[in-house]
Amino acid sequence: MSPLPWVATLFKGTASIRLDKKGFYLVLNLKDFSIGPYTGFRGGFIAGVTDGVDIEDITDLQSTFRKSLPDFVNTGLLGFYVIGERRIIDKSINLVFADVSASAGLGLYVTTNFNSNPEFTVGGYAYVEVDGYASWEIPEVGPSCGAGVSLELLVDVAGGYKNDAFYMNNCGSLALQTYVTGSCGSVLDYLGLGELMDIITSNISAKLEFGITGTDIHMDFVPFATCE
Repeated sequence: MSPLPWVATLFKGTASIRLDKKGFYLVLNLKDFSIGPYTGFRGGFIAGVTDGVDIEDITDLQSTFRKSLPDFVNTGLLGFYVIGERRIIDKSINLVFADVSASAGLGLYVTTNFNSNPEFTVGGYAYVEVDGYASWEIPEVGPSCGAGVSLELLVDVAGGYKNDAFYMNNCGSLALQTYVTGSCGSVLDYLGLGELMDIITSNISAKLEFGITGTDIHMDFVPFATCE
């Protein structure tokens, strides 16, 4: 008998309930599930009445999603939060001169919180991340001498309505890092330059942010940083 269409199948997930002097809440972390023939879904849900959510209860949930969760640890929760995300691209390609991986996804979230700072938010986001790595052997310099370079391109787009005001936050970043390995790396360490090279090559990055909150518009260029 063939499976029913549009039936959700959970492959991996966790659930936790906490009841303490601050209140109570439920946390669901659906790390991987499918809906009918479509795979690559993630889901999260937090609901309860509490003066503060324990950070240990949502650390794993935060690592599941690209978008940062609201600060329920400090603000507390009187309501619920739900988020869903689907990976639409998750590919790795081995080219002749480099290894390239690409991932992309879409997400939706809703926050309804009636604590001392009430909030109602409906929003969505999209992300694209491309990573590339290439390496070369340099036998002319020394045995096992090698060099490599990695490149990371990240684009995040998010927007929605929060307390009847439109907002949008976009971020794009590019990071470059070089490597020297084998006997070449040993020579640099011997000369005391290894740590200096690590500091220099690990900070070749920059990000551009553009956002709208209500009628306010901002744009920032930040060197030596990447999108979170």
